[in-house]
Amino acid sequence: MIKITNMHGLTKEDIKHKIRKSNDIREHERWICINSCIEGYTAPEIACIIDRDEQTIRDWITGFNEDGIEGLKRENPKGKKKD
Repeated sequence: MIKITNMHGLTKEDIKHKIRKSNDIREHERWICINSCIEGYTAPEIACIIDRDEQTIRDWITGFNEDGIEGLKRENPKGKKKD
């Protein structure tokens, strides 16, 4: 079972604030994921709640555990760059 192992100095209230204030839907989903994990939901349950792949949920939680907020930031998609 995957869980939050490092809060990086954030409180549950900080995370709830991030959910309320996020303007980007992808960022919002990631904070919902982290909050749900803290609340005790499993990766399969969270995946069902936000309609994402279970591995994506695990990646987000792992990224947060390792790098905090930076671990949740979107990576630019790989592929051909625009000129």
